[in-house]
Amino acid sequence: MKKALFTWLILFLTSPLICVAQEVYTTDYEVQYELTYHLDSTNLKSSATETLYLFTGSDQSVFMNHNTAHAEEIEVNLERLQRTTGVRDWEAAGARNSIFDKLFYKNLGNEFVWTIEKILDKKYGYQEPAIPLEWEVGEEIQSFSGYTVQPATTSFAGRNYVAWFTMEVPILDGPYLFSGLPGLIVELYDTEKHYHFKMLSIEKLKETKTWKLPKYAKVTREDFIELKKKEVEAETVELLHDVSSGRTKIGKAGGGIMSESEVRRSIKKKKESKNNPIELE
Repeated sequence: MKKALFTWLILFLTSPLICVAQEVYTTDYEVQYELTYHLDSTNLKSSATETLYLFTGSDQSVFMNHNTAHAEEIEVNLERLQRTTGVRDWEAAGARNSIFDKLFYKNLGNEFVWTIEKILDKKYGYQEPAIPLEWEVGEEIQSFSGYTVQPATTSFAGRNYVAWFTMEVPILDGPYLFSGLPGLIVELYDTEKHYHFKMLSIEKLKETKTWKLPKYAKVTREDFIELKKKEVEAETVELLHDVSSGRTKIGKAGGGIMSESEVRRSIKKKKESKNNPIELE
C-alpha cells in the first residue's frame, strides 16, 4: 500500500533520479549532547530526552542521532537476536526513539549543509547554504564541565537562542545547524527552553573517523517536506487498513483491544501533540 500511495510522487521527484557521488567527511572529535525537548507546547510538564552526536573536524562535521552513531553495533545485535530468538528486536538491540532522523553533513569552511533522511525505502537529500546566524557575543564568563565559557545570542527559525561556547577546544562548531562562533558550543537553548542541548562529553578520537555521504535522490527542500507529509499519510492509511482488516491489533493501556475509531482518535491526538518542532518557521 505504501508503494501504491507513493508511486506518483516518487516518479515525479526522481525522474530522472539524481544521486550524488560519495564524498568523505573527515572528523577528529566526538561530541555527545543531551537534548531535552517539549514536542507539545500545550503540555510543558511533559518532556523527552535523547543523546545526539556531533562528529567534527577542522572544516567538516556530521550531526546524527544515537541509532546512526551506533549503526554497526545495533546491526550486529540484531543479527545475534535473529539467530538466538528468531526476532529482530530493535529496542533490545540498542536502538532508541529519536526526533532527529535527519543526518546533517556540514561543510564549515565552504558554508553549506547537506540534509539527508531515509523516507520509506529511499534516501532523499537537499543542499542548502549554512545558516548565516548573526551572533551577539557577551562578556560574561562562567565554567561548564571544567571549561571556561561565555554566552552568545542569536535567532533562528522562529526562536531566540542562548549559546555558551568555549575557546579552549579547537572546534568552531555546535549541535544541530548551529556554528559560527569562535569555539565549541557546549550548551544551547531557546529562551523558552523548549529545546535544550547540553554537552555530555567530548573525545579526541585516536584515529580520524571518516563518513561517506550516502547515495540519495537529490530534491529541493520543498519536495523533501512534501515527501515527509506523504510518508506520514501513507503510514496512517496502512495502519488503519491493517486495524480494520484485523491484521494489526493495538492494546489499550487498561487492557483490551482498541477499536478502529479509538485508533483514529489516538492517531489524531498524537498528531496534535506534536505541535512544537524545533524550527517554527
